[in-house]
Amino acid sequence: MKAMKKLFALLLALTMVFGLAATGYAAEFDPTAKGTIKIENAVVGATYHAYRLLALESFNDDTPDDTNGGQYTYKLIEDSPWNTFLTGATVKNVYLTIDDQDYVTWADGADAAEFAKLAQAFAADSENGITADKTETAATTTVEMTDLALGYYLVDTSMGSLCSLNTTDYVAEIKEKNEAPEIEKTVKENTTKEYGESNTAGVGEVVEFQATITAKKGAQNYILHDKMDAGLTFIDVTSVTLNGTALAENTDYTVTAPGDETDNPCTFHVTILKELKENESVVVNYTARVNENAVVTDPFNKNEAKVEYGDNHFTEPDTTVTKVFDVDILKYTMAGAPAVETGLAGAIFELANTDAAGYTPINFVEESTNVYEACFNTQCTHASHVTQFTTPENGKFTLKGLDAGTYYLHEIKAPDGYNKLAGPVTITIDENGKVNATTDEPNGVEEVKVLNQSGTELPSTGGVGTTLFYIFGGILMVGAVVLLITKKRMNA
Repeated sequence: MKAMKKLFALLLALTMVFGLAATGYAAEFDPTAKGTIKIENAVVGATYHAYRLLALESFNDDTPDDTNGGQYTYKLIEDSPWNTFLTGATVKNVYLTIDDQDYVTWADGADAAEFAKLAQAFAADSENGITADKTETAATTTVEMTDLALGYYLVDTSMGSLCSLNTTDYVAEIKEKNEAPEIEKTVKENTTKEYGESNTAGVGEVVEFQATITAKKGAQNYILHDKMDAGLTFIDVTSVTLNGTALAENTDYTVTAPGDETDNPCTFHVTILKELKENESVVVNYTARVNENAVVTDPFNKNEAKVEYGDNHFTEPDTTVTKVFDVDILKYTMAGAPAVETGLAGAIFELANTDAAGYTPINFVEESTNVYEACFNTQCTHASHVTQFTTPENGKFTLKGLDAGTYYLHEIKAPDGYNKLAGPVTITIDENGKVNATTDEPNGVEEVKVLNQSGTELPSTGGVGTTLFYIFGGILMVGAVVLLITKKRMNA
């Protein structure tokens, strides 16, 4: 604001705006001439409006192209809607003095910057019937508004701020000093508690986001727009601070959820009601829950934030990624000759975060046949949960929706005829989704293989040797009967 005031003061001093009514006329003055406003350093895409507040009836200057110094005569424009503002109680005799012939001079000690803000607000109010005398949208960093009637102009921009007050004594040059705000979007990793560009989480877990808006020169009317992928469910805005001081909802900011689905589709938006100064920082903290639609492969689950400012201008979006992983399991034995991996059916497993006795198994939902999705929080939308998975004929099943970390696969029951595992199988998932990565296998494994050994039938008492005794004994008994019968017949 101080810089803008200095700009206005310099402008007014150089041109002696409203300073003196000219009594003489330069030979070079041409009342039929047209003026030009040239804007340098324009923001591409921004729209600039020029409003003619007063007519420049004449000026006394050295040459038509020289915009420095001289005497200027300003007058109210007949039937202009601006006259309501210029002759109103808040302006007349406060910022301007107007004589009986409608000639206008600047009031002693008046603040040009405050006058400009009032004029901008008057133009923005649709009820006042103000339309711009010239409107141009910047295609490059230089904008020229030509064929303007000579006068005293207010120039503003769709970035929501004032560019300048200036006089078109043929050519007026303005340098755009407004800048687009900055947006930085981060997400908290629940293990390190640090904010960064990405994090890992499991289905059902709460994720914390943070968006930091840095205000820049001129631009106003800030709105944070946030758009979440289908795998994230917005919960709430937990806090909004300005330079570290908490702001009050509905007084300093408002939250709209869902956001404007017509013009700017988003999950929610936060409108900042306070006027921000250059380099002030607004931090918005909010939460979401990973839901059953979470994507477990790249590009995972994105959250995009951008800032709307001025009149429908937007920053480039900043994006974070929430990574959710899955693990493929194979229960097998070595069978055949030569022996090959053969899937085993009928094994029952549970997954837990610990290998200690008395563990609590993680809840899952069977998403599809032999595919189970984790549910780390009771607020999951699933109606029912399971904690055990039984291997199918091929021995394969998939566990989805897992956070990075260490897990333990506990075998509750081995397949019939096979020995139960002596302890749980350790499964590690790193922040990039690599499973059981080691120095020897830095890329991890495609599936976790769980081998089961079959049992063997032990020898029993009354084995094959006893059976032989029965056979031979039977033969001897038959022989004895035959001999006895033969002997009796011989004696007879």
